[in-house]
Amino acid sequence: MGGQRASGSSSCREPRRRAGRFPTGPAGAGFSATPSAGGTSEEGMRPVWTSTPWGATHALTAGRPTADHVVIIPGLGVSTYLRPTVQAFACSGFRCWLVDPPGFGDSGDPPRPLGIGEIAESILAWLKQRRLTEITLLGHSSGTQVAARVVAAAPDQVVRLVLGSPTLDPRYRTWPRTLGRWLIDGTREPRSLSSTQLPEWRRAGPRRLLQLFRSMKTDDLEQTLGAVRCPVLVIRGARDPLCSAEWAIGLVAGPDRDLVELPGLPHAFPYRVPHALPGAIQSWIGVRP
Repeated sequence: MGGQRASGSSSCREPRRRAGRFPTGPAGAGFSATPSAGGTSEEGMRPVWTSTPWGATHALTAGRPTADHVVIIPGLGVSTYLRPTVQAFACSGFRCWLVDPPGFGDSGDPPRPLGIGEIAESILAWLKQRRLTEITLLGHSSGTQVAARVVAAAPDQVVRLVLGSPTLDPRYRTWPRTLGRWLIDGTREPRSLSSTQLPEWRRAGPRRLLQLFRSMKTDDLEQTLGAVRCPVLVIRGARDPLCSAEWAIGLVAGPDRDLVELPGLPHAFPYRVPHALPGAIQSWIGVRP
């Protein structure tokens, strides 16, 4: 269900902007974008529930059906922080989907707590039910691990893979180090971010969060990417304490892989700058042969 990118919808509100240039790693030319300096309206999004073997899966979508489709897999049990990014994609001419994995957000409850691999299976089932092909698959934080597994398992459904703030850097895969880096990042994020996350974590419950967190620590993103053949873009904030610059550079080693680094931004950069992801992806697509 690919298509030409359409112009932004009437519900888009032009935010204040500041020009930015995103330096890259060694994989290619620089990509420019104009990230938003403010929030983005959530007008125009609509909820969609889809029956899958893992239960009813909830997604928010915005944008014209004939536009290129971007599917977002969110981070650790939370998705509200990415809603402004959905609208930013729609305003940039894409059709965007933000999917809640089973047991999280507004999706139904699965029969048991799920790890990275099982969430990837649920996303594959959702894509099949929605009949979405030739998509750009975007994962953020722990969603990058899920997204990479989806692409490795179903390469014909995805034309490009985008990894925003990938997890988990090998040097931080112990409980104390992961917790320490997460606490550091908390000091760099807007205080309002936690107000969106806490209700979603309470809804998920400790058993599901613990299972997902354990799975994150043992899942090897580098190994999964070895089976990915489509173009890959990695995007990290320069102040992300969970994903080092060295590790991000290693993830884009090889052909058809590129790195964008966002100056001054932490791990949850889409919350602060909703247009960062669509801006970087538009530029990336534009410079590809």
